[in-house]
Amino acid sequence: MNKKTAMRLAIFFFIAFFLVAINLGDVGVIENDNFVSSYVINNQVSWLNSISSVLSVLFEPIYVTLFIFIFGCTLWFLGKRSESLFLVSISACVCVLIFSLKHFFVRARPEIQFLAETGYSFPSGHALISVVLFGSLIYFGFRVRKDLSQISILIVSLLGIIVLGMSRIYLNVHWFSDVLGGYFLGATILFTWICFYEFNIFQRLANPIYPK
Repeated sequence: MNKKTAMRLAIFFFIAFFLVAINLGDVGVIENDNFVSSYVINNQVSWLNSISSVLSVLFEPIYVTLFIFIFGCTLWFLGKRSESLFLVSISACVCVLIFSLKHFFVRARPEIQFLAETGYSFPSGHALISVVLFGSLIYFGFRVRKDLSQISILIVSLLGIIVLGMSRIYLNVHWFSDVLGGYFLGATILFTWICFYEFNIFQRLANPIYPK
C-alpha cells in the first residue's frame, strides 16, 4: 500500500466516524439502532449467544491491546524495530482513545443485554480493536508473504472483524451505530499508522533509540 492511498483511506474513515459521532442523537440513527436492537432481542439463538459471549470475553479490548503491546515489545528484541514501534504505539493509542471517547460521548448501552456489560457504549471497543488487530495482520502479512497464504490471511482477518463486531450487536451490549463508529475509528487509526510506516517514521524513531 502506498502513502497516498493510506492517507486517503485514513481521511475517508475519519470523516465517516465523525459523521456517525455527530449524528448519534439524530432521530434516524436512534430509530435504526432501536430497530436492530429489537430484531436481535426477538431472534435469539442459544448457541449463537454462547459463541458470541465467548468471543466477547476472549477479545476483550484490554486483553487484545496488551497482547499487541507485548508482541510489539518482543519484535523489538528480535530486531524488528519499526514494526515494534508500530504495534506498541498503536496499542497505546487505542487504549487512550477507547477510554477517552467513551467518557466524552457518555452514551448508555441498551437496557436489555445478553452479556452483562458496564461502562459507556460509543464507540465499540471490540469493533475498534478488531480492525486494528486484523488489519495490522493483513498489512504485515501481505508484506511478508507473497503466495496464496495472503488469501487465507485476508479471509480469516475479514471474518474476524465482521464476526466480532456483529457479536456485540447480537448480544445487544452495543447499538449498531456503536459498532459502525468503532469500525470507522479503528480503520482511521490503522491507516494513519500505515501511513506513518510507509513514510518511514517508525524507522527514523527507532534508529536514534537503538542504532544498527
